[in-house]
Amino acid sequence: MQKNLLIIGFFFIFCPPLSAQVPQDSPFSPSEFKKNPEGWSDLLGKGLNGWKRVPIPPGGKLLEKNPWKPGKESMLCEAAGFHEMLLWEHELADGTLHVEWKFRKQAEKKPYTSGLYVRNSSDGSSWHQVQIGDQNIGYLFGETLVNGSKKRFRTESLGRQRGYPPGEWNTTEIHCAGKSITLWHNGYVTSEWKDCPLAKGYFGLEAEGSPIEFRNVKWKEKK
Repeated sequence: MQKNLLIIGFFFIFCPPLSAQVPQDSPFSPSEFKKNPEGWSDLLGKGLNGWKRVPIPPGGKLLEKNPWKPGKESMLCEAAGFHEMLLWEHELADGTLHVEWKFRKQAEKKPYTSGLYVRNSSDGSSWHQVQIGDQNIGYLFGETLVNGSKKRFRTESLGRQRGYPPGEWNTTEIHCAGKSITLWHNGYVTSEWKDCPLAKGYFGLEAEGSPIEFRNVKWKEKK
């Protein structure tokens, strides 16, 4: 098991409410990483080498002092008052992203929320966010490019909420195949987007709201 961790401190922003309708749960299935752990690229194997910071909203100003500090087995973001995404330096097309994450439990009651990104533009102006959290979890939303113009979208959540409580590790996989992006959380498919207009883009981790740890950030290209 890879021990690399990434710990991020965040600010909360509004996320769209969940759909009132809850369709039937999908069948349980193990993660692709667990079924076949061979042939994956480790995106956190060299810490933050290969990642770049992008402000949210795009075009905003980042803190002049980079807050990321290397630790023995983790990296901690201690600065407050910012909101950003970390984007992997290479575009990814068809394949599977595997990410394990957990929130650090806070003394005060607060919403635990963050996100992963898939097929973003390099500057983050076109973005597709996988919503993660302890409750509000398991769908895609964002601003995508359709015929050169931005279009807001959100996918339907399938079944019950699949987020574990703060302090417990969650597993998310994002399966990309052509125009189809399928989300899998903790054993279940939770949403599908069958009309992604972008064939490739940049994967990212979001800094928002509450301290969160990431480990085993893996990518396997579809052959």
